[in-house]
Amino acid sequence: MLKIKQLDLHYGSTPVVQNFSVELAKGQIGCLLGPSGSGKSSILRAIAGFELPSAGEIFLGTTCVGSAAVQLRPEARKVGMVFQDYALFPHLTVAGNVGFGLFRSNASIRRQRVAQMLELVGLAELSERSIHQLSGGQQQRVALARALAPAPELLLLDEPFSGLDADLREALAKDIRQILQHEGITALLVTHDQHEAFAMADQLGVIQQGRLQQWGSAYELYHQPVNRFVADFVGEGHLLSVQRSHSGEYFTALGPLPVTVPDDARWLMVRPEDIEHDDVSPLKAQVINTAFRGSCYHYELRLEHGELLSCQLQSHHCHAVGEWIGIRAELAHWVFFSADGCRK
Repeated sequence: MLKIKQLDLHYGSTPVVQNFSVELAKGQIGCLLGPSGSGKSSILRAIAGFELPSAGEIFLGTTCVGSAAVQLRPEARKVGMVFQDYALFPHLTVAGNVGFGLFRSNASIRRQRVAQMLELVGLAELSERSIHQLSGGQQQRVALARALAPAPELLLLDEPFSGLDADLREALAKDIRQILQHEGITALLVTHDQHEAFAMADQLGVIQQGRLQQWGSAYELYHQPVNRFVADFVGEGHLLSVQRSHSGEYFTALGPLPVTVPDDARWLMVRPEDIEHDDVSPLKAQVINTAFRGSCYHYELRLEHGELLSCQLQSHHCHAVGEWIGIRAELAHWVFFSADGCRK
């Protein structure tokens, strides 16, 4: 449904996106994940037709809708968009907002489609409410219903949950995923929140300074990051330096490594779930920070020679800052990086 080939975008002489390529099949939900200023929203705007590519091509189905030579008008692309600030019309009711893009349909068909969309997003009883009478989550659902009403072939969502609290963001992301799957809509989401991305997307791309670092499933990005940037951006974790003894054995501050280690490996990635609490272990770490998270504590730890780790323990384990506790490593995934930050 969506194919982007070697896209470049410039603002004046400044490159914003460089050599960006991804594909989304019909019905898939994709996500562009990255820090502010990485070019995510610019890519969305180019797909929608608001930015002219400097190079590369954008295809919707088999039609090239955007390139340096081709620029199909936004209204001709059959693309819906949900903006960060919702962009709802305060002088219109909920129903009026949802039906705004259906002006070419007759009144009967428009009313039927509006009712169908409001039912879909769970707002059927609020059709005559004013926008200012709605909560942030309800406004987001109105914006989604308005974008879906004209039956777009592709839906774009630009930081759609950024104004909501963390718990509501993740819950709403799951709800919207179910709605899109029910309708068979292909969608592309932009966010800097990994929990939101994991809750909603089938495929994710991590972007740094306008360049795609990795495109894959949430599992692949978390457990098989291609470089240190992806490893640091997706999930929590620390890197331990890899050393080699005179006898040729590889080890870290956690001890000898029981796996084959690439010769040029410099760092081992260790996630919080890789570290277990063990009172009888000879390996000790000092608690330097704690965070209570209900069912668990998140601990920041310092090893004897100064290297840092983190772990999560059930909340009946309660250790004070400064305390030394026994730990052991239980790694299911061995991820090594070279000195230049690439995965080995």
